[in-house]
Amino acid sequence: MRHNDIQDKLRELFNESESGLEFEEKVRNFFQDLYCRELGYFFEWLDAQWLSDCLNKGYHVERRDERSIQTLLGVVTYKRRLYRDKKKEWHYHLDERLDFEKGKRYSPLVVKLVSQVASKATYRQTEFILAKLTPVTVSATGIRKMVLHVSENLKNHDEYQEYGLTENKNRIVPVLFVEGDAVAIKQQDASLRYLHRFQVHEGYKGFGKVKRCCNLKEFTSFSRDRAYQGIFSYLRTEYTLEESIILANSDGGPGYQASVFEELCLGAKRVEFFLDKYHANRKILDNTSDRELAKKLIKAVINYNWDRVKAIEDTLESNLVLDEENNEVELKKLRRLKRYLKRNWKYLKPWSLRDLPLPKGGLGTVESHHRPYSYRMKKQGRSWGKEGEEAMVSIITAQQNHTYDKLQSKNWAKEIEDLDKKVIKTEVKYDKINVNNRTEAIKQGNIPNDGPASSNFGRFKKELRGRNNL
Repeated sequence: MRHNDIQDKLRELFNESESGLEFEEKVRNFFQDLYCRELGYFFEWLDAQWLSDCLNKGYHVERRDERSIQTLLGVVTYKRRLYRDKKKEWHYHLDERLDFEKGKRYSPLVVKLVSQVASKATYRQTEFILAKLTPVTVSATGIRKMVLHVSENLKNHDEYQEYGLTENKNRIVPVLFVEGDAVAIKQQDASLRYLHRFQVHEGYKGFGKVKRCCNLKEFTSFSRDRAYQGIFSYLRTEYTLEESIILANSDGGPGYQASVFEELCLGAKRVEFFLDKYHANRKILDNTSDRELAKKLIKAVINYNWDRVKAIEDTLESNLVLDEENNEVELKKLRRLKRYLKRNWKYLKPWSLRDLPLPKGGLGTVESHHRPYSYRMKKQGRSWGKEGEEAMVSIITAQQNHTYDKLQSKNWAKEIEDLDKKVIKTEVKYDKINVNNRTEAIKQGNIPNDGPASSNFGRFKKELRGRNNL
């Protein structure tokens, strides 16, 4: 439709409308219809353009079939050719080039946006939002299926990365901030399941009170070991730790003790672990009945005055011993607190006393980065099943790491299939030797490397070749 025709149509719609609202709704419907019709014509033109290339590859055209796909601006209907290749396999070449999956009625952009909205709102709310703002009609059950489908592709990407194709960058930065914590998520049976999170960044950037973590990377899983292995591998492929000072922070709970971070950052120039102040203060308040002495104890810890801490602890204990029969529980709590402070005293040492060659700041952000997960998964009394919560966590994590678009740009199951055919294919050779006057054949495997020599797989191949030459 030409420019003048569009203007004439708009004038016609305006004259037919009794209000601005009615006019705007008619304009929206007009452009949606125009979009769907023109995009369908374009798809058919593309299919015709690729005809000669497909025939040159030895494909045979079987027929032209019609398909309808739900896009963000409406349903697009078009016809495309069905091909049969030399292996007698069937292909809709146009659908494959446009990433329209077989048996799926929604375009990749619709799937992307629906899953992103679903990571912020409930499935029912997402259904309502889509119905009001777009022509996309999908039920809450359909939205859940989309979320599971997207998360499956993200899992396939993780499996693809396990082939060792991540290229080592070995960047050198003066300081890295590493933190970890867990979030309790309510299950459908009313039990709690812990979401484990590790994160690494290179400090703050921004101005005034509005600051953001630089190059923040999050590793999240309901398996602490999986989250730990994720950040462990990332630290060694992304950075040269020997040149970096690591500042670590956590609440010191199970799986997040100082020893865990020292092991995680093994080989670093220096590792300084800070016990989170909020949790230390909370521990003091929860285990002392005298609020005035508790406040003094917190102040003594902040000032890092061990003699003062001991004096206040002794005072608290002597007050409870006077009435030991009625204060047995409080005594146990106080003695537990004393062991806690003694065990973690060196980790409570303030920044100013650690002789760190950098300005203060950058630690304690892991709690604030819980918010995207806790807001979506804990508010309004929500409870989750295992499959659904793992799917949602994978999507939120990809968005937090700003990798969602990149990860969703490919069908990683197909990439793995192609990789299996190309990289993991072994070439078997036979060398004849004489063993006990008999000729035997010994198989020798050769694993070709089509990736960069600096990748994990490439370094393994190089090391293996060196050992064979000894």
